[in-house]
Amino acid sequence: MRNAGAEVGVIYDGDADRVMFVDENARFVSPDLMIAVLGQYFLVERGEKGLVLQDIRSSKAVGEYLAPLGGEMRTWKVGRAFAAEKLREIDGVFGGELAGHYYFRDFFYSDSGMLASILILNVVSKLKKEGRTLSQLIS
Repeated sequence: MRNAGAEVGVIYDGDADRVMFVDENARFVSPDLMIAVLGQYFLVERGEKGLVLQDIRSSKAVGEYLAPLGGEMRTWKVGRAFAAEKLREIDGVFGGELAGHYYFRDFFYSDSGMLASILILNVVSKLKKEGRTLSQLIS
C-alpha cells in the first residue's frame, strides 16, 4: 500500500459479496466503522434520512456517529438471510455487518461488495480532494 501510494485497499471474499478495507497505511478498518462511513455518505451526501441496519456484533459507536446526521440505527441478527429481509421490512436506507456484508435499499435490499467498494472509493476520492485521508476520517 505505502510503496504504491494507494489511498485505500479493497479486499473481497471469493464471490465478492463481502468486502473489507485497509487505509493508506495498510491498517485494517473494521467493517462496522465502514458502516459509519457509508452512513455519512447516504445521510449527508445523498440527503437520505431513515433507518440504518447493523448486526448485533457492531459497535454502538456507529449509531452514536450517525444519530446527529439523521440516522437511526436498528440492530438485528447476524447473517445475510436475516439482514436483507429486515432491511426490506424496515425500508432501511442501507445496512452492514461486521462480516463485511453491506446491504442497499437501492439494490433491492440485497448485499453487494462491489457496490460498497464503489461507494467507499468515491468517499476516499472526495477526501483526497479535501486534503484528507481515510485514516483521518476513521480517527
